[in-house]
Amino acid sequence: RKAMIQLIVVSSGIPKLRNLPRRLGPELEQAVRETAFYIEKEAKLACPVDTGALRASIYTVTKSSSGYNQSKTNAVTRRASGSKKTAGRPTGPEELSPEVRQPGAYTAIVAVGMAYGVYVEYGTSRMAARPYLSTAAVRGKAFLDKRVKEAIKRAGKDSGFK
Repeated sequence: RKAMIQLIVVSSGIPKLRNLPRRLGPELEQAVRETAFYIEKEAKLACPVDTGALRASIYTVTKSSSGYNQSKTNAVTRRASGSKKTAGRPTGPEELSPEVRQPGAYTAIVAVGMAYGVYVEYGTSRMAARPYLSTAAVRGKAFLDKRVKEAIKRAGKDSGFK
């Protein structure tokens, strides 16, 4: 006895399938951008504040834009007018991390400009961790999942699928 499998292709759906990648690409890029800015916002809300320089130095880089220069300006201003410990002391270039390179399509980076941000996030032998970026990234995963599902639905609808 032989098993037989029949594959029936409805030819009217083929043009729709050809349109799908063209429509889906921009939708997915938008979902990634929205998620990155969501993570940036959540990280800023969760970030511990002394002078506000660390919070101000959080920025997003996408294929088409970077918030590095604005975050650098904000961090320097915050640091210079911050707490009694740091008031009037300018932020030196050694305290600011270099800008991350711009990613390609479907990628975005949320970064921290202040070099000490990693010590706040993960702690040191003398200071407990105060995570702000990793917790925002975890919340961002659910946000991205929802945005991708919406993007697929919109792209399918725009391509003629129901």
